[in-house]
Amino acid sequence: MAMVTSLLYSSQVGKVGINTSTPAATLDIQPNTANALTTATTAEGLLVPRVSRQRAANMGTTPAVSTLIYVNSVADGSAAGTTANVDAVGFYYFNGSVWTKLNAGGGADTSIYAGDGTLTSARTVTQNNQNLTFTTGTGQFIVNGTNNLAGAQIMKISDESNANFTIQPDDYMIHWTSGTAGTVTLPAANVSTGRELCFYAENNVLNTGALGNGGNVNTGFGTCIISNGTIWITKNSY
Repeated sequence: MAMVTSLLYSSQVGKVGINTSTPAATLDIQPNTANALTTATTAEGLLVPRVSRQRAANMGTTPAVSTLIYVNSVADGSAAGTTANVDAVGFYYFNGSVWTKLNAGGGADTSIYAGDGTLTSARTVTQNNQNLTFTTGTGQFIVNGTNNLAGAQIMKISDESNANFTIQPDDYMIHWTSGTAGTVTLPAANVSTGRELCFYAENNVLNTGALGNGGNVNTGFGTCIISNGTIWITKNSY
């Protein structure tokens, strides 16, 4: 007990310091003078309780909110109840209902930015009237399967007054207002597979170069074209 007393200092009411007489927080732990040297090789840090998943489950809902543990084994217990989120070794804190992962695998990043993943059940993102924006650059936002759009679809519309112009990477619908017949330069079909472009020619004839009756957009008409990976073809004209 005398040894412990020599390491603990309480110079301020409600604060405890280890190897410091002026704790800067409720608990302030410092290495001693020798171990604080840059040449020191002693192991320093804080060890929280290390328990298995079953042991964490045995605590039920009694832990205080923010209790921190390190789950060192998931060989026992199950991912259910208060340990529903405990599926890997790592740090967890109790949120009042379940143990919540700080990170997995001793610090491995398991977010979508570092690796793929699989949903275990349906998920809903409530945007709460806020925009959700993906800035793709030259990349693509790909839905490899069914896309069920239950609501309005808002597409970009660009105004273009030059007789001859070039399609930009983020173009979709072009409202073309030149009074002189013109030609649009399309991106290469072989790098645009599945891409759709639409045009409305307000004042003159616009040549898209696409295969089909809508290749030339007549005054007062519109057309949509799509790339099949080899050529641009007319999808529809109106």
